[in-house]
Amino acid sequence: MSNYRRGTYYEKRCRAILETAGYLVVESRGSHGPFDLVAVSSMGVRLIQVKSGSARLSATDREAIQQIKTAANVSKEYWRIQQRSDPVIECL
Repeated sequence: MSNYRRGTYYEKRCRAILETAGYLVVESRGSHGPFDLVAVSSMGVRLIQVKSGSARLSATDREAIQQIKTAANVSKEYWRIQQRSDPVIECL
């Protein structure tokens, strides 16, 4: 499986987790932006970067995401997900 297909699979898996929790989720796959998913609920907005397997968020990308200014009810998150496990979530 190519890296692109693997990434798409894991993004869809994360989307399903969020939708089950009651979020409306929009994918920005292919945009090359800082976030893969935008999840919205009455509690707020979650901007999510998804990485799969052994892929890691680079220090440069982490810093760029942290510099983005958001409203108080918006969280910036990094989700690392493995094939047979739940995602590890880190707030940035």
